[in-house]
Amino acid sequence: MKNVILLCALALSTIASAQIFIKGTAILKNGQSLEGKLRIDNTTKTLLIKNGFDLKSYDFDQVSSAQIGKKNYNLLTVNDNNYLAQQLNETTAKASLYSLGEDHFLITVNNQSKSFNLDSDKTVIPGTLSLLFNDCNEIRQTVEREDSYSKQDLLNITNQYNNCSYGTYAPTEKEIKRANNHNTDRASFYVGAGGNLNNISFFDRDDTEGVLGGGLKIGVIASPSFLGNLQGNLHFFLEGSANFTDDKTFSNNEDPVNFSINSYRAQLGLEYLFNKTGTIKPILGVGLGATSDTFSGSITGNSFDINGGNPFIAPRLGARFTLKNNKHIGVMIEYISSYENDLTFPTQDAIIPLEVGNQNIGIGINYYF
Repeated sequence: MKNVILLCALALSTIASAQIFIKGTAILKNGQSLEGKLRIDNTTKTLLIKNGFDLKSYDFDQVSSAQIGKKNYNLLTVNDNNYLAQQLNETTAKASLYSLGEDHFLITVNNQSKSFNLDSDKTVIPGTLSLLFNDCNEIRQTVEREDSYSKQDLLNITNQYNNCSYGTYAPTEKEIKRANNHNTDRASFYVGAGGNLNNISFFDRDDTEGVLGGGLKIGVIASPSFLGNLQGNLHFFLEGSANFTDDKTFSNNEDPVNFSINSYRAQLGLEYLFNKTGTIKPILGVGLGATSDTFSGSITGNSFDINGGNPFIAPRLGARFTLKNNKHIGVMIEYISSYENDLTFPTQDAIIPLEVGNQNIGIGINYYF
């Protein structure tokens, strides 16, 4: 049974090989002439010569020429790449089209070259031809009308290029219409500075005291094209900020306590811009983020330097103003929801409980560029 399967496989292999090997003659660079059934393999850049069950391969740079069937191929070197190629148009033309065997072709023009397969590369052929022939505007109109390409199509387009009135790039009507209908993603960076009021409470009490601070921020805001009609209105933002307060003594705790707060925040959110084409664009938004807070101070004579942090929700309200250079200045008011930090810490004598509640209101000015 195994012998039968082996014989069948061998027979199928022989039939398949017979379909792709064609009788011909190869001339090597050393002058040797080889006859048999030939096939050009552009993947490995070799010429395969078969006689019966004997199969030999020769690198392209070993071969001077080859006649495969009625087609003549010669060694061609382009940009340090070797090919066995049959030129299909005039040798003096500006653009040259070559057959590389089977469905492989090569085009050379303006010190550029590109090889491709009509079957496996069919989706990229229009773009390839447009780039190679980019100084002939009428070619792109011809390329856009083609759904598929044959050897004759490539020859017609190459001849059309060689007879073209060359000029600088100019978009066709179809390209202009496509560009007008195409929305690209819109994004801008921004930097900002501002002040904030931290309302501090202790142990979840309602009694609060405020401490003023200042801060800096940096971010990116984007309105992707997939939003459709909402592009330019709805924006996603990613923002990082650093905020600092002076040292303050708080009297709303049972024990005297004073500290300064350094806060580092990151948040991701959405903003909706009203009047997106106007000079003044009101903004309504919300962010979700996390903060890392550092409290440095003392309580009842005991110094501490403790880190805390929590997630938060931050609604915001503001407006953007368009500048003459098409950049923007924005004014933003932001509220960071209340969260708590447990700053309880041990001393030599006892454990000092300290729970601090934060509530923050900030106003800032941003520059969008």
